[in-house]
Amino acid sequence: MAFPRELELKDSRWRSVGKRVKAVRDGQLVTVKPSEVDYLVPTAAEMYSEVTNLVPFLSSNSGGRSILGTAQMVRSGNLEESKAFSLGQRSPADGVVLRVQKTHIKVRARGTGKIHTVPVFENIPLNRGSFLHSTPLVKAGDQVKKGQLLADNNFTQGGTLAIGRNLNTAIMPFFMRDFEGGIVILVAAAKSSLVSICTTC
Repeated sequence: MAFPRELELKDSRWRSVGKRVKAVRDGQLVTVKPSEVDYLVPTAAEMYSEVTNLVPFLSSNSGGRSILGTAQMVRSGNLEESKAFSLGQRSPADGVVLRVQKTHIKVRARGTGKIHTVPVFENIPLNRGSFLHSTPLVKAGDQVKKGQLLADNNFTQGGTLAIGRNLNTAIMPFFMRDFEGGIVILVAAAKSSLVSICTTC
């Protein structure tokens, strides 16, 4: 298999640039006659995946940096035995809600009478100007079951991780402005209610 630029297309036929062609044979780098070439990689871009080709300045990046950039775009890992997340503050027992406060919810267990204190979040600061805040879903006097959701937070909805909105997206370069982890969004999206929290960059 010949490397890019070793042959060029002339009159609808691939012709060698020189008398010898750099190629790969059985995993080894070799220099062969043009007549020995069976396959050709026409452009360097075809030596990489579609996602790798979207890394800006690919030809100037080190191999490790390109691999990292590619992995970050489509990082995902599947498990043989996956398990759903259990998020949000949930009741530890069947019972009744005694009190709902900014920092905790008290539940009295049915039968034993034991009082459980379930902590909730009250504007806990996080990195990059964000925060964690709980919204109670119950009130004093409500009957609850073990495992029932008592409070959501600003990263969950109905006990399910909810960190954004469903938007049509594409992996694509945009005048190199998405280089090194930069994200490009439409002005219309930035000015709409879809984007309510903006952290510093």
